This record gives sequence, C-alpha cells and structure tokens, in this order.
Amino acid sequence: MLFYFKLQFTILNRKLTDFGVPPIVGYTLITVIFIMASNHLFASQTNAPYIYTAIALAITFANNDKGKNDFIKNCYTTKTYYFIKALQNILICLPFAAILLYNQTYFLAILLIPINCLIAFIPINVTSTKVIPTPFGKTPFEFTVGFRKKFLPIMLTYLIAYIAIYVDNYNLGIFALIANFLIAILFYNKVENEYFVWSHSVLPKDFLILKIKIALTNSSLLSLPILFFMSIFFSNQISFLLLCVFVCHLYLVASVLLKYSNFPNTIDFPKTLLFGITVVFPPLLIGVIPFYYKSATKKLSNYLK
Repeated sequence: MLFYFKLQFTILNRKLTDFGVPPIVGYTLITVIFIMASNHLFASQTNAPYIYTAIALAITFANNDKGKNDFIKNCYTTKTYYFIKALQNILICLPFAAILLYNQTYFLAILLIPINCLIAFIPINVTSTKVIPTPFGKTPFEFTVGFRKKFLPIMLTYLIAYIAIYVDNYNLGIFALIANFLIAILFYNKVENEYFVWSHSVLPKDFLILKIKIALTNSSLLSLPILFFMSIFFSNQISFLLLCVFVCHLYLVASVLLKYSNFPNTIDFPKTLLFGITVVFPPLLIGVIPFYYKSATKKLSNYLK
C-alpha cells in the first residue's frame, strides 16, 4: 500500500519537473495559492462554507479516475483497494477541512471527512455502453470529450445557480457562472496530436479564429441555463452579469491561444504563470492575448500553410 502512495508522489514530482518547476517550488506555490484563494472566497461570499465543501467534494469525485482505480484493483486485494481509496480521499479533503476549521465551520469540517470516505465505496466509473449526449456536435472535440468527463461538476454549477436564485444570492450565482466557464477553460488543457491540426487545410490565423469561434459558441451554450435564469431573476444587475460573461470569454480566448502557444509540446511554465497573473490583474489580458496569438501562429506555421 505504501508503494502506491510513493508512486503517486513520484509521478507528481515528475509532472512538476516536466512542467519546468522544481517540486519544492511547485508545492510552495500551490500552498500559497490555495490559502489565498480560500481566504478570498470566505471573505467575499456569505455562503462560502457550502461552496467550499462542494468544491472539495467535486475534486474528490474528479480524482476518481477509472485507470487509477483499475491499477489499484489489479495490485491489491478488495479490502486494501477500498482502504487506499478512502485514505486517498481523506488526504484530498484534509486541506479543505483545515480551512473550514480555521473559519469556525466545525460541523462541515467534521462532516467532510466521513463523506469523502463514503465516496470511496461509490462505483462512479461503472462500465456502460451508454454515451452521454452533448449539444456540441462532433467537430469541437474539446467540448464533446470535456462535457462527458466533467459532467458532474457541470451539473454542480447548475445546482449552485439554482440555489443562488432560490436564496436570492446574486454573488453565489456569479460564482456558479464563473465556475461553469472555468470548467470550459479546463477543456483546453490537453494538446491534441499533430495530425489533427495538420488535417486542417487553412492558415494558422484561420485555424485559431475557427477554434476561438467554437470555444465562444459552445461555452455560451454551456453557460446559457445559468445566464438565462439569472438575467430573469436578477434583471436589475444584468449589466454586471454581462460584464462577467465578457471577461470570462476573454479568458477562454486566452486559454485557446495558450494551448497552441507551445504546440505540439505541453504548455510551458512561464506562459502558464503569465496566465495566472492575469487572473489577479485581468487588464493584463489586453497584452497577453496578442502575445499568445503571436506565439501560437508561429508554432502552428510548421503544420499549417
């Protein structure tokens, strides 16, 4: 059992190293960002404890990878398999529980641990011949694949939006909208094979424009239920709502260009760090988007003429 956790730690270290970040620096940055983001959430949202708990559970569900589960099943007995999964879920939720305790939400902090243990016994990745239908068609693979992989978190954003409308909490609704767009942005964190780019007989700029159009159209479709009902129930604040959508679209454009800015390799650390800085100071997007565009066209010129 100890071997499994040592293996996961080694894999994580290698991923950070391949990303161009020394592991010790990576862990330090992750810790600092986690604490700052947590404090900001609790300072800005009255329903922060519930949102925070939902985020912790969503991460636990997302970590329940079928390939990883099959690996544990093949290496260990059934009893050890469930013990490893439960322990893994506890390790994931401990930082969240610590923040909840710090903010004196003791009930949710204590409740989070047994719930994460129970999740270990839920067969989430059951093999099925059924395919979740999507409204995105076949061309934009990022959204068809992403929608099916992130189906539960997407449904969670809709649920949070419903709760926001029910309790008349506009800020909670904005959080649901931003979370929905964040999921769409995560669809673009994996670079496709060179062949799928080369098969487009267009210039690099036309390819990027096509990708951006697809991203904007489908992200709008994904967030439409939240946007539609919030515009009805919070009609007096629709201007700020549309501003949030506009800014989220800018971040989505930046993420599409970032994906191809180091093509066919994975995104390098400096460009990712720059993207992270724009989250703190959004006006930087005015200069970052053209920079990503220039890098992406240069990289794609090797595959598109």
